[in-house]
Amino acid sequence: MPLSSSDFRQRYPAFGDTVKYPPGSVELYIELAYDALNKRRFTDKWLDFAAGLYTAHMLTLDGAQGGAQGGAQGADSLSGLVQSANVDSVSVTFDTASVVDMNAGHWNETTYGRRYYRLLRMFGAGPVHVLPRGQPRVPGFHHG
Repeated sequence: MPLSSSDFRQRYPAFGDTVKYPPGSVELYIELAYDALNKRRFTDKWLDFAAGLYTAHMLTLDGAQGGAQGGAQGADSLSGLVQSANVDSVSVTFDTASVVDMNAGHWNETTYGRRYYRLLRMFGAGPVHVLPRGQPRVPGFHHG
């Protein structure tokens, strides 16, 4: 059963405000997520998880741009390992290369997007696990 708007808000409480994140926007992104995802690559639970990450990413981007629906202000922050730090006048530099995939485009702009992109790689273009004949089938893996 596909992820509902109420299920999404329960799993992602940051999007519980129905004024900042109107039901129509949430439902639109959930629908677009299921249209975009390859249903043959995921079990139902993983498909719903991916649709939730997709929806949260898009809603976060809407909020960062002020959103047509008046979403939350500011984007999800990007940080990585501390690369350098100063104490006087407080300055910290992060190594964002450790958390960013250079091929992920706008998916790098939110934590949800980075998780979504990694999930797609894990179930799609990533490595293929081939089991010997006679072994039980594992969902999400190619069986040769």
